[in-house]
Amino acid sequence: MRHPLGLLLLAVAVAMIWPASAGAEGEAYVIAGGGRVRPADIASAPATELRLAVESVIAAHDGGLLIAGGDVVLRMSVLGRASRVAGGLPHGDRGEGGPALTAHLRSAGAVTEAADGTLFVATDRTVRRIAPDGTIMTVAGGGPLYPPPLGEPLPALYSKLAPTALALGPDGSLWIADDEEDSGLLTLSADGLLRAVAPVGPSDDRCVGRAGSLAPSAGGLLVGFAYAVCRVDAAGVRTVFAGDFRPAELVLGRIAERPVALPGGDVALLRTGSSTTPGTILRVTGSPPHAVRVPLQADGVNLPLSFSAYELGVAADGGLLASDGKELVYLAPERPGLAALRFEPGSRRSLALRSTLPGHVRLRLDGPQTAHLTATLGGGVGHPRLPGRLRPGLYRIVGDLRTPSGARTTARTALVLGGTLTDRAAARVLGLPRLPLARAAGRTRDENPVIAIDRCRRWSRTRVDCRSMEHDQGEPRPYCLSLQAVQLSTDGTVTSRPYDCPARGAFLLRPHFTHAAVPVDLRAIAERWRG
Repeated sequence: MRHPLGLLLLAVAVAMIWPASAGAEGEAYVIAGGGRVRPADIASAPATELRLAVESVIAAHDGGLLIAGGDVVLRMSVLGRASRVAGGLPHGDRGEGGPALTAHLRSAGAVTEAADGTLFVATDRTVRRIAPDGTIMTVAGGGPLYPPPLGEPLPALYSKLAPTALALGPDGSLWIADDEEDSGLLTLSADGLLRAVAPVGPSDDRCVGRAGSLAPSAGGLLVGFAYAVCRVDAAGVRTVFAGDFRPAELVLGRIAERPVALPGGDVALLRTGSSTTPGTILRVTGSPPHAVRVPLQADGVNLPLSFSAYELGVAADGGLLASDGKELVYLAPERPGLAALRFEPGSRRSLALRSTLPGHVRLRLDGPQTAHLTATLGGGVGHPRLPGRLRPGLYRIVGDLRTPSGARTTARTALVLGGTLTDRAAARVLGLPRLPLARAAGRTRDENPVIAIDRCRRWSRTRVDCRSMEHDQGEPRPYCLSLQAVQLSTDGTVTSRPYDCPARGAFLLRPHFTHAAVPVDLRAIAERWRG
Protein backbone atom coordinates (compact mmCIF):
# COMPACT_ATOMS: atom_id res chain seq x y z
CA MET A 1 0.00 0.00 0.00
CA ARG A 2 1.32 3.41 -0.98
CA HIS A 3 1.97 6.01 1.67
CA PRO A 4 -0.76 8.70 1.83
CA LEU A 5 1.84 11.49 1.89
CA GLY A 6 3.36 10.17 -1.32
CA LEU A 7 -0.02 10.14 -3.02
CA LEU A 8 -0.65 13.71 -1.87
CA LEU A 9 2.70 14.92 -3.25
CA LEU A 10 2.00 13.13 -6.54
CA ALA A 11 -1.38 14.80 -6.82
CA VAL A 12 0.13 18.24 -6.18
CA ALA A 13 2.82 17.65 -8.79
CA VAL A 14 0.27 16.54 -11.37
CA ALA A 15 -1.86 19.61 -10.65
CA MET A 16 1.17 21.87 -11.18
CA ILE A 17 2.16 20.42 -14.55
CA TRP A 18 -1.27 19.43 -15.88
CA PRO A 19 -2.01 21.54 -18.96
CA ALA A 20 -5.41 23.15 -19.05
CA SER A 21 -7.54 21.19 -21.47
CA ALA A 22 -8.59 23.94 -23.78
CA GLY A 23 -9.93 22.89 -27.13
CA ALA A 24 -8.48 23.67 -30.49
CA GLU A 25 -8.47 27.28 -31.63
CA GLY A 26 -11.97 28.19 -32.71
CA GLU A 27 -13.84 26.49 -29.86
CA ALA A 28 -16.10 29.21 -28.50
CA TYR A 29 -16.68 29.77 -24.80
CA VAL A 30 -19.17 32.44 -23.69
CA ILE A 31 -17.59 34.26 -20.74
CA ALA A 32 -19.85 37.32 -20.42
CA GLY A 33 -23.31 38.44 -21.45
CA GLY A 34 -26.36 36.50 -22.46
CA GLY A 35 -28.01 36.98 -19.06
CA ARG A 36 -30.99 38.94 -17.81
CA VAL A 37 -29.45 41.09 -15.06
CA ARG A 38 -28.90 44.76 -15.87
CA PRO A 39 -25.50 46.13 -14.82
CA ALA A 40 -27.25 48.99 -13.02
CA ASP A 41 -28.94 46.50 -10.69
CA ILE A 42 -25.78 44.98 -9.23
CA ALA A 43 -22.52 45.93 -7.58
CA SER A 44 -20.88 42.68 -8.63
CA ALA A 45 -22.17 39.50 -10.32
CA PRO A 46 -20.98 36.61 -12.50
CA ALA A 47 -20.37 38.11 -15.93
CA THR A 48 -22.46 35.41 -17.67
CA GLU A 49 -25.56 36.57 -15.78
CA LEU A 50 -25.46 40.12 -17.16
CA ARG A 51 -27.27 41.65 -20.11
CA LEU A 52 -24.58 43.46 -22.08
CA ALA A 53 -24.17 45.83 -25.00
CA VAL A 54 -20.52 45.32 -25.97
CA GLU A 55 -18.86 48.07 -28.01
CA SER A 56 -15.26 47.59 -26.85
CA VAL A 57 -13.26 45.03 -24.86
CA ILE A 58 -9.60 45.14 -23.82
CA ALA A 59 -7.31 43.29 -21.42
CA ALA A 60 -6.96 45.03 -18.08
CA HIS A 61 -3.63 45.34 -16.31
CA ASP A 62 -4.81 43.00 -13.53
CA GLY A 63 -5.37 40.13 -16.01
CA GLY A 64 -9.12 40.66 -16.29
CA LEU A 65 -11.10 42.55 -18.92
CA LEU A 66 -12.59 46.01 -19.40
CA ILE A 67 -15.91 46.02 -21.26
CA ALA A 68 -17.62 49.18 -22.50
CA GLY A 69 -20.93 49.60 -24.26
CA GLY A 70 -24.31 51.19 -23.95
CA ASP A 71 -24.13 53.47 -20.94
CA VAL A 72 -21.70 51.51 -18.76
CA VAL A 73 -18.07 50.48 -18.31
CA LEU A 74 -17.49 47.14 -16.55
CA ARG A 75 -14.44 45.43 -15.12
CA MET A 76 -14.44 41.63 -15.32
CA SER A 77 -11.98 39.96 -12.97
CA VAL A 78 -10.04 36.76 -13.66
CA LEU A 79 -12.54 35.10 -11.29
CA GLY A 80 -15.35 35.75 -13.77
CA ARG A 81 -17.18 38.46 -11.82
CA ALA A 82 -18.11 41.78 -13.36
CA SER A 83 -18.46 45.06 -11.50
CA ARG A 84 -19.40 48.55 -12.63
CA VAL A 85 -16.62 51.08 -13.09
CA ALA A 86 -18.67 53.93 -14.52
CA GLY A 87 -22.21 54.65 -15.67
CA GLY A 88 -24.92 52.07 -15.90
CA LEU A 89 -27.62 54.26 -14.43
CA PRO A 90 -30.54 55.06 -16.78
CA HIS A 91 -30.76 58.67 -15.62
CA GLY A 92 -28.46 61.27 -14.13
CA ASP A 93 -26.14 64.08 -15.08
CA ARG A 94 -22.64 63.93 -16.51
CA GLY A 95 -21.22 63.77 -13.00
CA GLU A 96 -18.32 66.05 -13.87
CA GLY A 97 -15.70 65.80 -11.13
CA GLY A 98 -17.79 63.35 -9.12
CA PRO A 99 -17.95 59.57 -8.74
CA ALA A 100 -17.96 57.74 -12.05
CA LEU A 101 -20.48 55.21 -10.69
CA THR A 102 -23.18 57.88 -10.49
CA ALA A 103 -22.31 59.62 -13.77
CA HIS A 104 -24.38 59.12 -16.88
CA LEU A 105 -22.44 57.89 -19.91
CA ARG A 106 -23.94 58.38 -23.33
CA SER A 107 -23.00 55.68 -25.85
CA ALA A 108 -19.84 54.43 -24.17
CA GLY A 109 -17.54 53.01 -26.81
CA ALA A 110 -13.78 52.57 -26.89
CA VAL A 111 -11.88 52.22 -23.63
CA THR A 112 -8.17 52.11 -22.79
CA GLU A 113 -6.17 51.91 -19.55
CA ALA A 114 -3.00 53.74 -18.53
CA ALA A 115 -0.24 52.21 -16.48
CA ASP A 116 -1.44 53.93 -13.27
CA GLY A 117 -4.99 52.55 -13.68
CA THR A 118 -6.49 55.67 -15.24
CA LEU A 119 -9.21 54.84 -17.78
CA PHE A 120 -10.12 56.81 -20.88
CA VAL A 121 -13.58 56.22 -22.35
CA ALA A 122 -14.94 57.46 -25.67
CA THR A 123 -18.59 58.51 -25.51
CA ASP A 124 -20.90 59.99 -28.12
CA ARG A 125 -19.03 63.30 -28.57
CA THR A 126 -16.42 63.36 -25.82
CA VAL A 127 -13.49 61.54 -24.26
CA ARG A 128 -13.76 61.08 -20.50
CA ARG A 129 -11.10 60.19 -17.94
CA ILE A 130 -11.76 58.01 -14.90
CA ALA A 131 -9.05 58.50 -12.29
CA PRO A 132 -7.81 55.65 -10.06
CA ASP A 133 -9.87 57.14 -7.20
CA GLY A 134 -13.07 56.74 -9.24
CA THR A 135 -13.74 60.38 -10.20
CA ILE A 136 -14.68 61.22 -13.79
CA MET A 137 -13.81 64.24 -15.93
CA THR A 138 -14.21 65.23 -19.57
CA VAL A 139 -10.79 65.74 -21.20
CA ALA A 140 -11.71 66.27 -24.87
CA GLY A 141 -14.69 67.07 -27.04
CA GLY A 142 -17.97 68.81 -26.48
CA GLY A 143 -16.84 72.03 -28.15
CA PRO A 144 -17.64 73.81 -31.44
CA LEU A 145 -14.27 73.66 -33.26
CA TYR A 146 -12.81 71.02 -35.54
CA PRO A 147 -9.13 70.24 -34.86
CA PRO A 148 -6.90 72.04 -37.43
CA PRO A 149 -5.73 69.50 -40.02
CA LEU A 150 -2.03 70.51 -40.01
CA GLY A 151 -1.39 69.80 -36.35
CA GLU A 152 -1.90 73.21 -34.78
CA PRO A 153 -2.75 72.76 -31.08
CA LEU A 154 -6.31 73.28 -29.93
CA PRO A 155 -7.59 73.18 -26.33
CA ALA A 156 -9.15 69.73 -26.21
CA LEU A 157 -12.34 70.90 -24.47
CA TYR A 158 -13.03 73.29 -27.36
CA SER A 159 -12.86 70.53 -29.96
CA LYS A 160 -15.72 68.89 -31.82
CA LEU A 161 -15.20 65.12 -31.87
CA ALA A 162 -16.75 61.81 -32.87
CA PRO A 163 -14.26 59.42 -31.21
CA THR A 164 -14.36 55.83 -32.45
CA ALA A 165 -11.21 54.35 -30.86
CA LEU A 166 -8.59 55.15 -28.22
CA ALA A 167 -5.04 53.96 -27.58
CA LEU A 168 -2.02 55.10 -25.63
CA GLY A 169 0.96 55.92 -27.81
CA PRO A 170 4.62 55.05 -27.14
CA ASP A 171 5.20 58.53 -25.61
CA GLY A 172 2.24 58.22 -23.22
CA SER A 173 -0.05 60.55 -25.17
CA LEU A 174 -3.62 59.53 -25.87
CA TRP A 175 -4.35 58.76 -29.52
CA ILE A 176 -7.91 59.26 -30.74
CA ALA A 177 -9.42 57.87 -33.93
CA ASP A 178 -11.91 60.49 -35.08
CA ASP A 179 -14.81 59.99 -37.46
CA GLU A 180 -15.59 63.71 -37.66
CA GLU A 181 -14.68 65.26 -41.01
CA ASP A 182 -11.27 63.99 -42.22
CA SER A 183 -9.12 64.75 -39.18
CA GLY A 184 -8.55 60.99 -38.83
CA LEU A 185 -5.90 60.67 -36.10
CA LEU A 186 -5.58 63.00 -33.11
CA THR A 187 -3.29 63.09 -30.08
CA LEU A 188 -4.11 64.47 -26.65
CA SER A 189 -1.07 65.53 -24.65
CA ALA A 190 -0.74 65.96 -20.90
CA ASP A 191 -1.12 69.75 -21.25
CA GLY A 192 -4.71 69.32 -22.51
CA LEU A 193 -3.97 70.25 -26.12
CA LEU A 194 -5.35 68.31 -29.06
CA ARG A 195 -3.44 67.98 -32.30
CA ALA A 196 -4.23 66.35 -35.63
CA VAL A 197 -1.55 63.88 -36.71
CA ALA A 198 -0.48 64.69 -40.24
CA PRO A 199 1.24 61.98 -42.34
CA VAL A 200 5.05 62.09 -42.25
CA GLY A 201 6.90 61.48 -45.51
CA PRO A 202 5.38 59.64 -48.46
CA SER A 203 2.17 57.90 -47.40
CA ASP A 204 -0.20 55.56 -49.14
CA ASP A 205 -3.56 57.13 -49.94
CA ARG A 206 -5.22 54.31 -48.03
CA CYS A 207 -3.55 55.52 -44.79
CA VAL A 208 -5.30 58.89 -44.59
CA GLY A 209 -8.83 60.03 -43.87
CA ARG A 210 -11.27 58.90 -41.25
CA ALA A 211 -10.01 56.25 -38.86
CA GLY A 212 -12.22 53.57 -37.33
CA SER A 213 -9.98 51.59 -34.97
CA LEU A 214 -6.67 51.71 -33.09
CA ALA A 215 -4.49 49.08 -31.49
CA PRO A 216 -1.09 49.40 -29.77
CA SER A 217 1.64 47.48 -31.59
CA ALA A 218 5.40 47.09 -31.25
CA GLY A 219 6.90 50.55 -31.68
CA GLY A 220 3.70 52.23 -32.79
CA LEU A 221 0.03 51.76 -33.55
CA LEU A 222 -2.17 49.83 -35.95
CA VAL A 223 -4.90 52.02 -37.43
CA GLY A 224 -7.95 50.82 -39.31
CA PHE A 225 -8.79 53.22 -42.13
CA ALA A 226 -11.56 52.83 -44.69
CA TYR A 227 -9.66 50.59 -47.12
CA ALA A 228 -6.63 49.28 -45.22
CA VAL A 229 -5.04 48.67 -41.86
CA CYS A 230 -1.89 50.79 -41.56
CA ARG A 231 1.02 50.86 -39.15
CA VAL A 232 2.02 54.24 -37.72
CA ASP A 233 5.48 54.20 -36.15
CA ALA A 234 6.86 56.50 -33.44
CA ALA A 235 8.03 59.00 -36.07
CA GLY A 236 4.56 59.21 -37.62
CA VAL A 237 5.42 57.34 -40.81
CA ARG A 238 2.44 55.37 -42.16
CA THR A 239 2.72 52.11 -44.07
CA VAL A 240 0.05 49.69 -45.25
CA PHE A 241 0.04 46.63 -43.05
CA ALA A 242 -2.99 44.77 -44.41
CA GLY A 243 -4.71 45.05 -47.71
CA ASP A 244 -3.06 42.72 -50.21
CA PHE A 245 -3.20 39.18 -48.85
CA ARG A 246 -3.86 35.99 -50.73
CA PRO A 247 -5.88 33.85 -51.32
CA ALA A 248 -8.26 36.23 -53.01
CA GLU A 249 -11.11 35.75 -50.55
CA LEU A 250 -8.91 37.19 -47.77
CA VAL A 251 -8.08 40.41 -49.59
CA LEU A 252 -9.13 43.17 -47.24
CA GLY A 253 -11.51 45.81 -48.51
CA ARG A 254 -13.69 48.46 -47.01
CA ILE A 255 -14.93 46.13 -44.30
CA ALA A 256 -11.45 45.48 -42.83
CA GLU A 257 -11.21 46.80 -39.28
CA ARG A 258 -10.62 46.03 -35.62
CA PRO A 259 -6.90 45.15 -35.58
CA VAL A 260 -5.49 43.73 -32.33
CA ALA A 261 -1.88 42.83 -31.60
CA LEU A 262 -1.29 39.28 -30.33
CA PRO A 263 1.60 37.91 -28.29
CA GLY A 264 4.54 36.90 -30.44
CA GLY A 265 4.06 39.64 -33.03
CA ASP A 266 0.98 38.28 -34.83
CA VAL A 267 -2.01 40.48 -35.51
CA ALA A 268 -5.69 39.58 -35.61
CA LEU A 269 -8.11 41.43 -37.86
CA LEU A 270 -11.88 41.34 -38.10
CA ARG A 271 -13.86 41.58 -41.29
CA THR A 272 -17.29 42.54 -40.02
CA GLY A 273 -20.18 40.62 -41.49
CA SER A 274 -23.66 41.48 -42.63
CA SER A 275 -27.18 40.20 -42.02
CA THR A 276 -26.40 37.19 -44.23
CA THR A 277 -22.62 36.78 -43.83
CA PRO A 278 -20.96 36.23 -40.44
CA GLY A 279 -17.87 38.20 -39.47
CA THR A 280 -14.49 36.66 -40.28
CA ILE A 281 -11.46 36.74 -37.98
CA LEU A 282 -8.07 36.69 -39.69
CA ARG A 283 -4.71 36.00 -38.09
CA VAL A 284 -1.79 37.70 -39.83
CA THR A 285 1.48 35.91 -39.24
CA GLY A 286 4.88 35.25 -40.77
CA SER A 287 7.28 37.27 -42.87
CA PRO A 288 6.23 38.16 -45.47
CA PRO A 289 2.87 38.32 -43.71
CA HIS A 290 0.01 36.10 -44.75
CA ALA A 291 -3.52 35.79 -43.40
CA VAL A 292 -5.31 32.66 -42.25
CA ARG A 293 -8.85 32.29 -41.02
CA VAL A 294 -9.51 31.76 -37.34
CA PRO A 295 -12.51 29.44 -37.16
CA LEU A 296 -15.32 30.61 -34.93
CA GLN A 297 -17.84 27.82 -34.58
CA ALA A 298 -21.38 29.04 -34.02
CA ASP A 299 -22.65 25.51 -33.41
CA GLY A 300 -26.16 26.27 -32.15
CA VAL A 301 -25.33 24.58 -28.83
CA ASN A 302 -22.86 26.97 -27.20
CA LEU A 303 -23.36 29.91 -29.54
CA PRO A 304 -26.52 30.89 -31.45
CA LEU A 305 -26.27 30.09 -35.14
CA SER A 306 -26.97 33.77 -35.83
CA PHE A 307 -23.80 34.87 -34.00
CA SER A 308 -21.73 37.28 -36.10
CA ALA A 309 -18.68 38.99 -34.61
CA TYR A 310 -18.38 42.71 -35.02
CA GLU A 311 -16.02 43.51 -32.13
CA LEU A 312 -12.58 41.98 -31.52
CA GLY A 313 -10.17 42.03 -28.60
CA VAL A 314 -7.44 40.02 -26.93
CA ALA A 315 -7.22 38.79 -23.34
CA ALA A 316 -4.12 39.04 -21.16
CA ASP A 317 -3.35 35.36 -21.81
CA GLY A 318 -3.40 35.92 -25.59
CA GLY A 319 -6.83 34.40 -26.19
CA LEU A 320 -8.95 36.14 -28.79
CA LEU A 321 -12.22 37.80 -27.76
CA ALA A 322 -15.13 38.31 -30.13
CA SER A 323 -18.54 39.81 -29.53
CA ASP A 324 -21.79 40.25 -31.42
CA GLY A 325 -22.73 43.07 -29.06
CA LYS A 326 -24.69 40.86 -26.66
CA GLU A 327 -22.25 38.13 -25.63
CA LEU A 328 -18.49 37.99 -25.23
CA VAL A 329 -16.83 34.88 -26.66
CA TYR A 330 -13.40 33.62 -25.61
CA LEU A 331 -11.24 31.60 -28.01
CA ALA A 332 -8.97 29.98 -25.46
CA PRO A 333 -5.21 29.81 -26.10
CA GLU A 334 -3.07 26.79 -25.31
CA ARG A 335 -2.75 27.81 -21.65
CA PRO A 336 -5.90 29.79 -20.80
CA GLY A 337 -6.15 32.13 -17.84
CA LEU A 338 -9.94 32.62 -17.79
CA ALA A 339 -12.50 30.09 -16.61
CA ALA A 340 -15.06 29.06 -19.22
CA LEU A 341 -17.44 26.14 -19.80
CA ARG A 342 -19.01 24.61 -22.91
CA PHE A 343 -21.10 21.61 -23.89
CA GLU A 344 -19.76 18.98 -26.30
CA PRO A 345 -21.58 16.29 -28.30
CA GLY A 346 -22.05 13.29 -26.03
CA SER A 347 -23.70 9.91 -25.86
CA ARG A 348 -27.33 9.15 -25.08
CA ARG A 349 -26.50 8.18 -21.52
CA SER A 350 -24.26 11.09 -20.51
CA LEU A 351 -23.48 14.73 -21.07
CA ALA A 352 -20.09 15.92 -22.31
CA LEU A 353 -18.54 19.04 -20.80
CA ARG A 354 -15.31 20.90 -21.47
CA SER A 355 -13.78 23.70 -19.44
CA THR A 356 -10.69 25.82 -19.87
CA LEU A 357 -9.67 25.24 -16.23
CA PRO A 358 -10.22 22.26 -13.93
CA GLY A 359 -13.12 22.62 -11.54
CA HIS A 360 -16.43 21.34 -10.22
CA VAL A 361 -19.67 21.70 -12.19
CA ARG A 362 -23.24 21.67 -10.95
CA LEU A 363 -25.90 21.06 -13.59
CA ARG A 364 -29.62 21.73 -13.52
CA LEU A 365 -31.88 20.10 -16.11
CA ASP A 366 -35.40 21.44 -16.73
CA GLY A 367 -37.79 19.76 -19.13
CA PRO A 368 -40.19 16.82 -18.86
CA GLN A 369 -38.74 16.51 -15.37
CA THR A 370 -36.14 18.31 -13.25
CA ALA A 371 -32.78 16.78 -12.40
CA HIS A 372 -29.52 17.86 -10.77
CA LEU A 373 -26.09 16.50 -11.68
CA THR A 374 -22.53 17.16 -10.56
CA ALA A 375 -19.20 16.53 -12.27
CA THR A 376 -15.54 17.10 -11.51
CA LEU A 377 -13.54 18.27 -14.53
CA GLY A 378 -10.08 17.23 -13.41
CA GLY A 379 -8.43 17.77 -16.78
CA GLY A 380 -11.02 20.13 -18.17
CA VAL A 381 -13.26 17.31 -19.50
CA GLY A 382 -16.18 15.53 -17.84
CA HIS A 383 -18.99 13.11 -18.72
CA PRO A 384 -21.67 13.17 -16.02
CA ARG A 385 -24.12 10.31 -16.45
CA LEU A 386 -27.80 11.01 -16.83
CA PRO A 387 -30.30 9.64 -14.28
CA GLY A 388 -31.47 6.16 -15.22
CA ARG A 389 -35.15 7.11 -15.19
CA LEU A 390 -34.83 10.43 -17.00
CA ARG A 391 -37.82 10.92 -19.28
CA PRO A 392 -36.80 11.63 -22.87
CA GLY A 393 -37.39 15.07 -24.29
CA LEU A 394 -36.00 18.57 -24.72
CA TYR A 395 -34.22 19.94 -21.67
CA ARG A 396 -32.78 23.31 -20.81
CA ILE A 397 -29.41 22.79 -19.12
CA VAL A 398 -27.50 25.28 -16.97
CA GLY A 399 -23.96 24.46 -15.86
CA ASP A 400 -22.24 26.32 -13.00
CA LEU A 401 -18.43 25.91 -12.99
CA ARG A 402 -16.35 26.75 -9.92
CA THR A 403 -12.58 26.36 -9.89
CA PRO A 404 -10.26 25.83 -6.90
CA SER A 405 -9.01 29.41 -7.31
CA GLY A 406 -12.51 30.78 -6.77
CA ALA A 407 -13.37 31.55 -10.39
CA ARG A 408 -16.99 31.03 -11.38
CA THR A 409 -18.81 30.97 -14.71
CA THR A 410 -21.95 29.49 -16.20
CA ALA A 411 -23.05 28.04 -19.52
CA ARG A 412 -26.52 27.19 -20.76
CA THR A 413 -28.07 25.43 -23.69
CA ALA A 414 -30.90 23.09 -24.68
CA LEU A 415 -30.45 19.44 -25.64
CA VAL A 416 -32.66 16.48 -26.51
CA LEU A 417 -31.87 13.82 -23.91
CA GLY A 418 -32.86 10.21 -23.48
CA GLY A 419 -32.15 9.11 -27.05
CA THR A 420 -35.78 9.64 -28.13
CA LEU A 421 -37.23 12.62 -29.97
CA THR A 422 -40.72 13.21 -28.62
CA ASP A 423 -43.57 14.97 -30.41
CA ARG A 424 -43.48 17.77 -27.87
CA ALA A 425 -39.73 18.27 -28.26
CA ALA A 426 -40.00 18.34 -32.06
CA ALA A 427 -42.73 20.96 -31.93
CA ARG A 428 -40.73 23.10 -29.54
CA VAL A 429 -37.49 23.10 -31.52
CA LEU A 430 -39.41 24.44 -34.54
CA GLY A 431 -40.23 27.57 -32.54
CA LEU A 432 -43.97 27.59 -33.25
CA PRO A 433 -46.87 27.23 -30.80
CA ARG A 434 -48.63 23.91 -30.83
CA LEU A 435 -52.37 24.55 -31.01
CA PRO A 436 -55.38 22.62 -32.28
CA LEU A 437 -56.85 24.31 -35.32
CA ALA A 438 -59.98 25.37 -33.45
CA ARG A 439 -57.91 27.17 -30.82
CA ALA A 440 -55.72 28.72 -33.49
CA ALA A 441 -58.80 30.09 -35.22
CA GLY A 442 -60.07 31.49 -31.95
CA ARG A 443 -56.80 33.33 -31.33
CA THR A 444 -56.91 35.22 -34.64
CA ARG A 445 -56.92 38.97 -33.98
CA ASP A 446 -57.80 41.61 -36.56
CA GLU A 447 -56.08 40.64 -39.79
CA ASN A 448 -53.00 38.96 -38.30
CA PRO A 449 -52.81 35.27 -39.23
CA VAL A 450 -52.03 32.61 -36.68
CA ILE A 451 -49.32 30.10 -37.59
CA ALA A 452 -49.17 27.05 -35.38
CA ILE A 453 -48.30 23.36 -35.34
CA ASP A 454 -51.49 21.36 -35.17
CA ARG A 455 -50.11 17.82 -35.40
CA CYS A 456 -46.87 15.84 -35.24
CA ARG A 457 -46.20 12.24 -36.27
CA ARG A 458 -43.30 10.16 -35.02
CA TRP A 459 -41.77 7.77 -37.53
CA SER A 460 -39.02 6.44 -35.27
CA ARG A 461 -37.20 7.19 -32.02
CA THR A 462 -35.17 9.84 -33.82
CA ARG A 463 -37.54 11.35 -36.42
CA VAL A 464 -40.74 13.33 -35.95
CA ASP A 465 -42.61 15.22 -38.67
CA CYS A 466 -44.72 18.25 -37.70
CA ARG A 467 -47.30 20.09 -39.79
CA SER A 468 -47.53 23.87 -39.58
CA MET A 469 -50.87 25.49 -40.47
CA GLU A 470 -51.87 29.09 -41.07
CA HIS A 471 -55.27 30.43 -40.13
CA ASP A 472 -56.18 33.78 -41.63
CA GLN A 473 -59.35 35.58 -40.69
CA GLY A 474 -60.09 36.18 -44.36
CA GLU A 475 -59.77 32.51 -45.33
CA PRO A 476 -62.60 30.00 -44.87
CA ARG A 477 -60.32 27.30 -43.46
CA PRO A 478 -56.73 26.85 -42.31
CA TYR A 479 -54.23 25.61 -44.87
CA CYS A 480 -50.98 23.70 -44.62
CA LEU A 481 -47.81 25.79 -44.94
CA SER A 482 -45.22 23.01 -44.81
CA LEU A 483 -44.17 19.85 -43.08
CA GLN A 484 -40.88 19.69 -41.19
CA ALA A 485 -38.94 16.49 -40.61
CA VAL A 486 -37.05 16.87 -37.32
CA GLN A 487 -34.15 14.44 -36.89
CA LEU A 488 -32.11 13.61 -33.79
CA SER A 489 -28.55 12.43 -34.46
CA THR A 490 -26.52 10.06 -32.31
CA ASP A 491 -24.44 12.90 -30.83
CA GLY A 492 -27.52 14.82 -29.62
CA THR A 493 -27.65 17.46 -32.36
CA VAL A 494 -31.00 18.18 -34.02
CA THR A 495 -31.70 19.09 -37.64
CA SER A 496 -34.87 20.03 -39.48
CA ARG A 497 -35.79 19.67 -43.14
CA PRO A 498 -38.99 20.95 -44.83
CA TYR A 499 -41.07 19.39 -47.54
CA ASP A 500 -44.17 20.52 -49.39
CA CYS A 501 -47.63 19.69 -48.17
CA PRO A 502 -49.06 16.80 -50.23
CA ALA A 503 -52.77 16.33 -50.76
CA ARG A 504 -54.64 16.86 -47.49
CA GLY A 505 -51.36 17.61 -45.75
CA ALA A 506 -50.45 13.94 -45.43
CA PHE A 507 -47.22 12.93 -43.68
CA LEU A 508 -44.76 11.07 -45.88
CA LEU A 509 -42.09 8.65 -44.73
CA ARG A 510 -39.90 9.36 -47.77
CA PRO A 511 -40.90 12.82 -48.99
CA HIS A 512 -39.28 14.97 -51.65
CA PHE A 513 -37.45 17.52 -49.51
CA THR A 514 -37.37 21.08 -50.77
CA HIS A 515 -34.24 22.14 -48.87
CA ALA A 516 -31.19 20.60 -47.24
CA ALA A 517 -31.27 19.72 -43.55
CA VAL A 518 -30.24 22.61 -41.31
CA PRO A 519 -29.14 22.44 -37.66
CA VAL A 520 -31.62 23.59 -35.06
CA ASP A 521 -30.45 26.51 -32.92
CA LEU A 522 -30.71 24.84 -29.52
CA ARG A 523 -28.98 27.74 -27.78
CA ALA A 524 -31.64 30.15 -29.05
CA ILE A 525 -34.30 27.75 -27.77
CA ALA A 526 -32.67 27.89 -24.33
CA GLU A 527 -32.85 31.70 -24.39
CA ARG A 528 -36.52 31.70 -25.41
CA TRP A 529 -37.19 29.11 -22.70
CA ARG A 530 -35.92 31.56 -20.11
CA GLY A 531 -38.41 34.14 -21.31
